[in-house]
Amino acid sequence: MTNKLDSSDRGVSVGDERRKRAYLKEFVPVIVVGLAGIVATNVVGNESTADKVFELAARFVPLALLGLVIVRHICRLDDYEKLITFRAMSVGFGLSMLSAVFFAFANTAGLELSSNLESSAPFLIGMLTWGVGVYFQQRQA
Repeated sequence: MTNKLDSSDRGVSVGDERRKRAYLKEFVPVIVVGLAGIVATNVVGNESTADKVFELAARFVPLALLGLVIVRHICRLDDYEKLITFRAMSVGFGLSMLSAVFFAFANTAGLELSSNLESSAPFLIGMLTWGVGVYFQQRQA
């Protein structure tokens, strides 16, 4: 928040530090579990149906937990930080949807693009835009 009444001379309020610490305490373990799941699925492979189910679960469960972490973080934010976050999320969502439509149009036009690119590019564009948007809006505050 921009209110410096409860801050040290560092420029970051105590409440901001607490929220950041609480978010990182939840975020980092989920990312570690997600990376472990990716490594485990690469080791196991996906030859049988059971391996494919394991791969789906090992990759989806951390993703669902990450969604929960993000929701909990947003609930902890003060009004101004929520405004910044939602603005950045809306721009990220818009660019993500535009890129998804672009890839759909490219498919319709007959362009052969990588299926990995088509599936991951909208997500990466949205997340990157969200993160960069929050970063720059907080720097302006």
